[in-house]
Amino acid sequence: MHDHNEKPLRNMIKTKVEIALVENIYKQARVGFLVSIICSAMVVIFSLYANTDRTVLFTWYVAFIIVVLARIVLYKLFIDHTDKNNHIKLWRNLFTIGALLGGVMWSFTGTSFLLPAHAYLEQSFILVILAGITAGAVPLNAHILETAMVFIIAALLPLVVRFFSLSNTLYLLFDFTVIVFTVSLIILVFKTHHIIYDALYLRFENDDLLIKLKEAKEQLEITNKHLQREATHDPLTRVANRHLFEVVLQDALHQAELKKQNLALFYMDLDKFKTINDTYGHDAGDQLLLVVIARIKNILRDSDTVARIGGDEITIILENATHREQIAEIADRICKSIAKPMKIDGIDVYIFASIGISMYPSDATNIKKLIAAADRAMYFVKENGGNSYHFNLETKEV
Repeated sequence: MHDHNEKPLRNMIKTKVEIALVENIYKQARVGFLVSIICSAMVVIFSLYANTDRTVLFTWYVAFIIVVLARIVLYKLFIDHTDKNNHIKLWRNLFTIGALLGGVMWSFTGTSFLLPAHAYLEQSFILVILAGITAGAVPLNAHILETAMVFIIAALLPLVVRFFSLSNTLYLLFDFTVIVFTVSLIILVFKTHHIIYDALYLRFENDDLLIKLKEAKEQLEITNKHLQREATHDPLTRVANRHLFEVVLQDALHQAELKKQNLALFYMDLDKFKTINDTYGHDAGDQLLLVVIARIKNILRDSDTVARIGGDEITIILENATHREQIAEIADRICKSIAKPMKIDGIDVYIFASIGISMYPSDATNIKKLIAAADRAMYFVKENGGNSYHFNLETKEV
């Protein structure tokens, strides 16, 4: 099961690596073009000095420049192409063909320009240029294994055949040296290619892992926020539960103390809620609670806090409650809003609110006493018919 799940991921990473290898070899091709042009010019200049057949020399040079220009055009087309990733194999094969042609052009220096046996200095110069070009091509072309291979073989194999055909002890020694050099380059190509490939594979594998870790982190944060909300909010009404209410109230009291402000606490109980629950069922009671909360929120400020701390027990925190008249007006509006009929199964039902109000700091300076004072005021309202509000009996004017 694990292997089955991992296979698509490995294939995706391999595809990314293949694309990156082709992109890298094209980007590095500029260096190869520049070096080829410089070295070919050196060969021409040296060959003119060595009295090489100028017709053959210039024919080779023109053909060489045409091949280089064609490869430069191919490079430019690749860089400017916007949809190259969907045709990456084609671009890869075209580059390999260009490398093959480049290798063939360099092979002519070893088969056509290599001077007779007595001109060892001239031969050494050509061999040094050819060795430098083929060795330098390893890091540039090793991104694509077959590209590096065809270039090296195309450039050096004709030289091996040329030395072998001369049937001279010295040339046979040269031949053996070139063979060893060629085999060494091929081994180096394989090792360099695998190093580059493994590095790219590890990079994309790490990138994929980082993406998955980021996604997992984001999902974990979402889950934590959801769990935190579930732990601090009422599952039905989505307002604060008792725990969050106490935390918010404690913080509000602290801020009120620092800023020398007043704070009002509403403790509200819904009259006739139990009767409606028993008559119409708990689903009806839940619908009713949602309507009640919506109506309360429509009256309160954004800075105020509403919480459901029990079945039909609702608390409201009014911060910076400056005037008693404003507090009383809010309580009155809540009572009148809740007293409006609510439809349950197409039937108008009525429910009322009994609100007790306590004040900080006149009634109490801590949570327990402040809640107790509002609770006493609420029961005073219920005992006197409900559907109203009342300040704690000990509340002084604010």
